[in-house]
Amino acid sequence: MRTVTLKEPRIIAGREMSGVVTLHDDLAARLILAGLANDEVIKPGDGLEDLTVKELKALAEERGIDLSDAKKKQEIIEAIRGVQR
Repeated sequence: MRTVTLKEPRIIAGREMSGVVTLHDDLAARLILAGLANDEVIKPGDGLEDLTVKELKALAEERGIDLSDAKKKQEIIEAIRGVQR
């Protein structure tokens, strides 16, 4: 099993998943190779609160994270961490 961060919501095994998920190694590897996920799992205590909104947006863009629904700083942080409301 491998924990990855999906870059956008996906249907996996008949269920919609988003954010941080744990999948079988082979499926996780295929998603990473396809550019649909990354294996960096960002968790609280990561210092994101210390970054400016501009820095957070740059980080999200670098990692291919969709911020279209994130308007406030905390929403951007949650999107980067893969947290759903």
